[in-house]
Amino acid sequence: MNLSSLNTVPPRSPEGMNVLMIDDDPDVCRLFQTHLTSAGFSVEFTGSIDSALARLQQRSFDILLLDLSLGTQDGLEEMPRLLSAAPASRIWVLTANSSIGAAVRAMKLGASGFFSKNQGISEIVNELKAGNPCVDESEDSKEQQESEALTGILGQ
Repeated sequence: MNLSSLNTVPPRSPEGMNVLMIDDDPDVCRLFQTHLTSAGFSVEFTGSIDSALARLQQRSFDILLLDLSLGTQDGLEEMPRLLSAAPASRIWVLTANSSIGAAVRAMKLGASGFFSKNQGISEIVNELKAGNPCVDESEDSKEQQESEALTGILGQ
């Protein structure tokens, strides 16, 4: 299951973008770290919300990859704490047990995307590259981007 980002800002290259993966399965974390690093992302991982919150106090991350099930913790219930600690970060939810209800709830809580771990890793990496713009979203920036987009469409 995959819900693409609803954000309409053009994507930025993943080069140098920082990802914090919050997942209690070290094998999954290593797999994602290998693929995301190869794609140009800088990746760290942690196994709990509390550990993630501690990392977010130390540095900022462009992307948070959040597992829905973290032992006894529910990733969706913890999303507001993560968003509060890292308001500029985009949260992408990952789960082994996807459902439409969980995806809708994640998006309503502020997730930028929702992935099933059963999807191909390269598909997830491509979605992150295409759908995670971490650029200035001020009004001036939005107007400039809209102008550039129109210029590109009209060919002027």
